Amino acid sequence: MTTRVVAHAAVLLSLLAFIPGCEKSEESSVSDLPELPARYARKYLPFEPGWISELRIPIGPQRSPQMVIWEVSQFDPRVPATPAQQKAGDDFVKRCFEVAQARNWFDRSTGMADGFLTPGSDRLHHRNDDYVLDRIQLDPERPEYLMYYSDPDRDGEQVLTGFMFLADGREARGDQFAGPLAVWHYHKYTNARCWAGGGLLSTGMIDSQGKCPTGEVPRYRSPEMVHVWLIDHPRGPFSTGMTLPDEVLRAGLAKRRETLGY
Repeated sequence: MTTRVVAHAAVLLSLLAFIPGCEKSEESSVSDLPELPARYARKYLPFEPGWISELRIPIGPQRSPQMVIWEVSQFDPRVPATPAQQKAGDDFVKRCFEVAQARNWFDRSTGMADGFLTPGSDRLHHRNDDYVLDRIQLDPERPEYLMYYSDPDRDGEQVLTGFMFLADGREARGDQFAGPLAVWHYHKYTNARCWAGGGLLSTGMIDSQGKCPTGEVPRYRSPEMVHVWLIDHPRGPFSTGMTLPDEVLRAGLAKRRETLGY
């Protein structure tokens, strides 16, 4: 009897592996990793101000809307940063400024020549595939993305507004080097996207058969990422938000040019 029960259980488990929503490796959130404590989490898009346990993030693909951005933090975001955390954040932003100046990335053409290209239809994030795949996290010398916006006062000239860093692995958590100030985020999708490079390089959507090109895998969740803004951002230098109204962008660029000349 025992042998028959075990056999039936094995068959049942093999069937469950093919049922959508039961594939733990891809459909699960980071909170399914038992060795890691649950973090604080909240929806940034659509915005919900309340923080919940990461364990409450639904497992599986996003249902509605088609894309949600989740912020995650190992630190209680309601507790102010310590002086040491504030200094760590300030020093990191300063270091990013220094690298951008030394590399002349404020000139978009130089950034493009250094391998930062626009992936797909995203006109704000410019990705360097070599830096994405180097498995190095939070190196100002090797940011995974540069962010360029159109200057409303200079005929749409593309101006550098910040860096974006990725975690150093598909399932890796972002290092909160500045405590609760440096909140990371990730995207969850209704429709799977194709990912290369161990799940770090998004290459587009799945085809009509739900498949990706050879060597790529469909996933509903992006790696974790964090912005470092090189202009004043209303929500701070590590804000998740990408929306910059013209008046905010103008004010930030004007202040930067007055103080730094860029």
